[in-house]
Amino acid sequence: MNEEAKNKKSRNRKEEKKSNKKWLLILLLLLLLCFFGYIIFRISFSVGESKKPVAPDPTPQKILIKITDSNGEWKPGNGSIMEEVAKIKINPGALSLEPRESYTLFALTNSKETIKWSSSNESCVAISPKEGAKATVTAGKKECTAIITAQVGDAITKIVVKVVNKHDKLEGIRLDKENYTVYVGKTELASVMAIPITAKLPDLIYKIEDTSIATVDENGVIKGVSEGKTKLTVTTADGSYSATATVTVKGKPTGSDKIEINPGSLSLEPKESDTIFATTTSTKPIKWTSSDESCVTISPKEGAKPTVTAGNKECTAIITAQAGDATSEITVTVVDKHDKLEGIQLSQSNYTVYIGKTELVSVVPIPTTAKLPDLIYKIEDTSIATVDENGVIRGVSEGKTKLTVTTADGSYSATATVTVKKETINDDEEINKINVFSVTTSSREYIAPYDKGAYEFSIENTINKKITYKLSLDEENDDRVNIKYKLKKNGNYIIDEWSYYDKIRLEDVALEAKKSDEFELEWSWVSENDELDTQIGLKKERAVYTMTINVIAAQE
Repeated sequence: MNEEAKNKKSRNRKEEKKSNKKWLLILLLLLLLCFFGYIIFRISFSVGESKKPVAPDPTPQKILIKITDSNGEWKPGNGSIMEEVAKIKINPGALSLEPRESYTLFALTNSKETIKWSSSNESCVAISPKEGAKATVTAGKKECTAIITAQVGDAITKIVVKVVNKHDKLEGIRLDKENYTVYVGKTELASVMAIPITAKLPDLIYKIEDTSIATVDENGVIKGVSEGKTKLTVTTADGSYSATATVTVKGKPTGSDKIEINPGSLSLEPKESDTIFATTTSTKPIKWTSSDESCVTISPKEGAKPTVTAGNKECTAIITAQAGDATSEITVTVVDKHDKLEGIQLSQSNYTVYIGKTELVSVVPIPTTAKLPDLIYKIEDTSIATVDENGVIRGVSEGKTKLTVTTADGSYSATATVTVKKETINDDEEINKINVFSVTTSSREYIAPYDKGAYEFSIENTINKKITYKLSLDEENDDRVNIKYKLKKNGNYIIDEWSYYDKIRLEDVALEAKKSDEFELEWSWVSENDELDTQIGLKKERAVYTMTINVIAAQE
């Protein structure tokens, strides 16, 4: 028994030693895990710290708000911190003209520098004057597209102007007579009409076969040189159509005075102008009248070559030329051949204006090839903001009100919210702005439909007191680029649905002393209108889109 007890005791000691070794091994493993865990924690913590922007020493009693990306600075192409940035807008936001039609543009800027205008194709659309807030664009003779640019300093904005001939297709031309009788030393006017009469009469070339008998000038005025017969040929400038007539020149005039008008009929678009010409055998001055001045006006009232200008609506007027007892008439038809207007839209759903500052409302017809009619601008509460006949909003006092833009005939309207803010920068408040899609940096970003991206920035309170701040977005979007946003704060979505810029805003966010909030602004070009995206993409020059992040902070 004693021997057996000794053996049992020996076995127990061996098992105890094994158990002690096992526990010692477990303890060593635990120590190793704790050590590596500490290293991993320190590494992660260090990386996290290195991402935070380093704040400069705070100025006593002054709030310093730093807006940066995760590396502490905004690089070219991602935007830059801005103090005062020149802005410029054009109204309307898009334009469609008939050949030779004119329209007045208006631009607004916050800069004291002079606005300068230019056209990408002066033969397509000319612009005059080249400087100032208002400029008139005049279409050329053919269908084409031009980019009109308004620039003040580094700020640039552009609109597309399309020249589209909506008149009925020209099928030919005809002269008002088959035979013109002219006397030596006297004149007769060859009057040309388009076929059909609602078609646009192009530039014409007049030619006399035998210039020893008669001559003809660029206005179609035939002059008798010597007795005889010859042929007159009138051809369209592109050579597509022509018409002929016989010209008989006689020695002595007989009968009463005559007067002729060229062209023999005329079709105009609303607000379009054209020049007509008259010739007479009378020695008295030619005087002009219109049967309906609200339909077609004529100026000057005396002379051989006045200008007729159509009114705003479709109508018909008789233009009469008189010299002594001789009279002649032509019919001028005003026909709107633009695409039918289906509505109007504003470039923004919310306009943010600061007290004493201005913002331009840009209006676009629906569709863009329709004619933009006269507009009436109205602000609901004029104690908050006012608006003038050009669509310039001026901030009066803090608050929100409604802007309504209506076509002159009341058929269509569009509305937007106008928010007026007080913009102050002093020892207790500071405003910072980031231009996200920068248009002033050397390496501009180019994006397209379905593109996505994100911008990181932080708001850091570097003083020893608590602050509150507000965050909002502004955009310059004359080209109607369809960009939406989401917003994360400290890693969590606070706006998790794709929203337009005016829905991305925070109010009265508290930030403790020496703390920071990290933000990520996600953006996406949401392609909801293929036709509009195509129009933007087909531009000869790039569309311009500018997004600004505004942060206003105040000490509590």
